[in-house]
Amino acid sequence: MDGIADVLVAPSINFVNFSHNEFISLGYILKSRKAYNSLEAVDLSTNLMSNEAASFFESFPPNMKRLIARDNLIAGELPMQLPSFVKMEEFDSSENKLVGALPDFSRSMPRVLKLHLARQKNKGEDGGISGTIPLSISSLLDLVELDLSSNYLTGEIPRTIGNIPRLQMLDLSDNNLSGMIDSELGKLSDVSEVFNISKNTLSGSIPESFKDFIQGNISLGKNDDLLGYAPLGLCYDSTFFDLKADPRFCPPERNALREFFDVAKGGEWTISTGWGDQFLSVCKWHGVNCNELEQPVELDLKSNGLSGRLSDKLGELFSLEKIDLSDNDIKGSIPDALRRLANLNTLRLSYNLFTGNLPTQLIQLENLELAHFQSNRLTGQIILRNELMIDDSSFISDCGVPTDFENPVTCNNCTMCCNIEGGCHTTTEALLNGLTYDTFLGLILGILTGFLFMVIIIKCTIYNKYCKKPMDDKNLREKILSEKNEAFETIGHESIYGFFLTKNKFGWIIALSVITFQFWVFLYFVWAAEKVTALYASTVYNIAIARSNPELVENAVIVLYLVDVDEQLYGFMEVACPDRLEKMMGKSSSPDNSNKSDETSANDETPQKPRWTAVGNDKLRWSSVEGDKFVDNKISANVTGTDHTHEINDLYAKLYKLEDKFDQQDKARGDTVLAGMINQGGAAHDDTLYQVQNEHRAQLTTLEKKIDDLRLALQVHKSSSQLMSESIRHLYGRTSVTDGELS
Repeated sequence: MDGIADVLVAPSINFVNFSHNEFISLGYILKSRKAYNSLEAVDLSTNLMSNEAASFFESFPPNMKRLIARDNLIAGELPMQLPSFVKMEEFDSSENKLVGALPDFSRSMPRVLKLHLARQKNKGEDGGISGTIPLSISSLLDLVELDLSSNYLTGEIPRTIGNIPRLQMLDLSDNNLSGMIDSELGKLSDVSEVFNISKNTLSGSIPESFKDFIQGNISLGKNDDLLGYAPLGLCYDSTFFDLKADPRFCPPERNALREFFDVAKGGEWTISTGWGDQFLSVCKWHGVNCNELEQPVELDLKSNGLSGRLSDKLGELFSLEKIDLSDNDIKGSIPDALRRLANLNTLRLSYNLFTGNLPTQLIQLENLELAHFQSNRLTGQIILRNELMIDDSSFISDCGVPTDFENPVTCNNCTMCCNIEGGCHTTTEALLNGLTYDTFLGLILGILTGFLFMVIIIKCTIYNKYCKKPMDDKNLREKILSEKNEAFETIGHESIYGFFLTKNKFGWIIALSVITFQFWVFLYFVWAAEKVTALYASTVYNIAIARSNPELVENAVIVLYLVDVDEQLYGFMEVACPDRLEKMMGKSSSPDNSNKSDETSANDETPQKPRWTAVGNDKLRWSSVEGDKFVDNKISANVTGTDHTHEINDLYAKLYKLEDKFDQQDKARGDTVLAGMINQGGAAHDDTLYQVQNEHRAQLTTLEKKIDDLRLALQVHKSSSQLMSESIRHLYGRTSVTDGELS
């Protein structure tokens, strides 16, 4: 529709809507027409009306409640004395070409709710309301919306506007307003949904009262003369604040720390000085240290009563180098946002209540030198870079045992592991500069295996070379015998390991099998214990691998059994097959006979006039043309010279001769077998040697039994003699008894 708009188009009309047409002018509104007294609302927005402002607004009847003439070409000044519209609730003449000062609306429309005169200058250079904002506007106590934006208003914003109790929208943007922002305007925070005073020339600081603008939109931007920080509450709590991302007014680290404060229940902290201040620099907050650029580099709040959770906003403190939140009660998971702290070198989160898995993204922290996660409730695998972690206490977690969790923490590169009892121990891997634990155990096993083979080689070469052949040097023979006795004392007289001092190959196989079994089981225990440093400290080892008190006892029994398995097996063989065991030990398992086979004379001649001589209380010396031999004996030296002793001398002479022949036949058999590889004719000679050896073995067994029987008889003889001697001395009061008297 176009032409002239007749708003009194019908009698008794109440509301007319001619918006979004092409009307160029408002028709005459005559008081004589019937609709003049019934008309209350007119909408003429978005047309082409070019009426003069004064005549246009003065034409409408006084009963008007809504007059909307937005987006037209109405020009000129508003009359300083508008008609009395006492019922007017909405007056909107935005986006026209109005000029001049604002009239006193408190007289013409005292009950107005919405007053819009915005964007007058957008229609060309000849438009725009100017002057100051009248103080009387604060008398519009029912005002809900006031929009005077995009004009040429000057002067200060009346502080009394803050007293309008229901003002939800205040838009004074894009004007030439100046001066400081009055704190009274902060009273609008309770009801305000839109507070826009941007694009002016306001100066000074943002009042602290603005901290309560937590609802709606607040715009203060493009006031170049504003200084200082905005209130912390405005930066942190507001739904939309246009300067929230501007570090001049809202430093991001301050917002991040404030959220950290709230999430960690800062109101319950032991010390929280500065954390609630609206303008104080974060560098003066308790526990925060900054660099010369006033950037926080250290957050130290250990033992400060923190609880709640750990905020993701910590990941926005990019300058942080140290975080120490140990010994608090922080719950929840460790945020993966910490991965963004590229400068972080110290992270202490120990002695809290963190749960879940440690984020794998934290491996991105390349500068981390110290990380403590112990005494939490973390599970799963912990992976961090540890190139810079050089101390034993650099990287600690709850990777030790016992633990309360079915899925405990695993940490392959931790330098120290702690358990549920609070005990901590360094890990082998850390001491070996990152060498994996399996590699370490393999290395240990390889070293011990190599050592064992070295012992075998020494035994087969050096020992056989110097100990099997007869020696003329008496002192050297005594030294070798002494060392052999010491070896038996070290190994134990009733241990399978005694087979290592014999020449029985089957015995060596048994001993090596026992060692292999013990090593295998011990390595399994060590692996289950998850990096026990003191591998051979049984107490520490047992505590480390046990997860409960019954397991402590169980593991103690197992470890003790493993340590004594060689002796247990020896005892079993003594009961099950004593004869076989005696042959395998070859009388070399005890010092009594350890020197017989090794010190046999090189020639086949029978010793001439052999005799026994007492040496001390428990040794006898065998003297012959070959030299002296020492034999441990339970028989006292007082029996030397008896008839039985001569028999023993003869038997030992035969025994030594047989043993020497046995050794020579062993050597001959070895040479024959070697020769048999070249000439098959040696096989018959080899069988002959076997038969001779078997006969000699039977003779040796018979001789040894006779010697044992004679020793028992001598022991009985000695005991009887001592008993009779004691009786005579008791009867006759004698201090000594001669051999004749005893007879």
